[in-house]
Amino acid sequence: MYSRFILLACLISSLGCATKYQPQGFAGGYSEFRVADDAFRVTFNGNAYLSASTAAEYALLRAAEVSLENGFNYFVIVQEGAAVNRSSYTTPTTTSTTATVVGNTVQGSSTTYGGQTTTSEKHRVTLTLRGLRERPEGFSYDASLVAQSLREKYRLSPRQASP
Repeated sequence: MYSRFILLACLISSLGCATKYQPQGFAGGYSEFRVADDAFRVTFNGNAYLSASTAAEYALLRAAEVSLENGFNYFVIVQEGAAVNRSSYTTPTTTSTTATVVGNTVQGSSTTYGGQTTTSEKHRVTLTLRGLRERPEGFSYDASLVAQSLREKYRLSPRQASP
């Protein structure tokens, strides 16, 4: 019983807050996997309180971190995708009627509550990146600069180096 209370309290506390920059969990977050020796696919799933632009920047931050964690100083995005999951909910309607009979006359009123529709959007961004040890010709992301800039923008603590 106590564990159900803790679970319910955690669920309630997570409602109403944007997805944090975190590994994939119940409320969203990032995940990644290696698709080649020098390539990775990174995904960030946001909840209904996280904007599309923040989800995109969190995915870019994770791409930079994955590059650095695997010994790559630079990376290029070879494929990018974004999706939005839209859902809506309409509250049930309830009508309350009161009436008074005075002689042969009925006086009354009705009030209807509910019927509001709420729409939400959950954004998902997926990046396929190729890590590079040296700066290539043309455009590439500097993994350290991207990670530092986005961590400062979102006031995230610096990541500890992997052992």
